[in-house]
Amino acid sequence: MKRKRFVKVAEIGQIPPGQIKTVNLQDQNVVLINLGGSYFAFDARCPHQGGPLAEGTLCEEAIQCPWHHHRYDVRTGQNVYPKNVYPADMPWLLEQVGSLQVYRIKIKGADILLEEPPGPGCPSPDGEAAQDAGKTE
Repeated sequence: MKRKRFVKVAEIGQIPPGQIKTVNLQDQNVVLINLGGSYFAFDARCPHQGGPLAEGTLCEEAIQCPWHHHRYDVRTGQNVYPKNVYPADMPWLLEQVGSLQVYRIKIKGADILLEEPPGPGCPSPDGEAAQDAGKTE
């Protein structure tokens, strides 16, 4: 089994609590968020219609897309709005509310490391919570 590779993308001091920073990982923009000393990372584009999540609003543990106000839990990538208000008898609406691609994070000293995504032909990440050791000591 191939060992997962983590890459430095930022330092802890660059992202104050409650702030958002965009970084580059293998030519993809990724959003980093500091929630009270815990760090989370996900794709910079909203899965709904590609809105710029780095320009979104952070409300507690959710990021809201500035285009259509879809909200995602930054810890898991799961859609929390509008998924929670769609009627059960209209399942086609749920097709519009995908999850964010989240990235695993490691903190090594003052460095924030992100796991590189799998290459072409490799399975996609398993969608587990993005953070293994993202809590600072």
